[in-house]
Amino acid sequence: MSRRQEIDVTRQLAGEGTPEERRAFAARLAAEPGLARAVERRRRLWDELELPPAAPAPPGFAARIAARARAAAAAGELAPLPVWARAAAAVALVAGALAGVGLGRFATEPAATAAASPAATVWAEDEPIAATYLAATATDETAIVNGEESAR
Repeated sequence: MSRRQEIDVTRQLAGEGTPEERRAFAARLAAEPGLARAVERRRRLWDELELPPAAPAPPGFAARIAARARAAAAAGELAPLPVWARAAAAVALVAGALAGVGLGRFATEPAATAAASPAATVWAEDEPIAATYLAATATDETAIVNGEESAR
């Protein structure tokens, strides 16, 4: 059996393919007895591969497990995390704190850099917010004079 035939057989056994493809495959099976025998062997194997249904949990299983966990917690019998897990948590905590501090430094510009930037002139503390907004949103046809719009 060729690789292409194996793929076709597997697709048919899995129920894949359009109705036209399934009809064409059925016609091939009728025309090729060797392919039909191979498909029948694979169909028997395919049917045997199905898993049996899962057995249900015994009655009261969840309640017994929950009671056992509560009793172990009350008696202090719960095992602590392994050393490697506690060390990994500590490393992650320190790395996160350092990353936060580093990002905080990048997010705020130093005073010398901020004063030299164009944003510093727009957001100067002595200008009212309205004048800053007007300056930032002014169009070419509108000039801002003393915090008020005026036509050019």
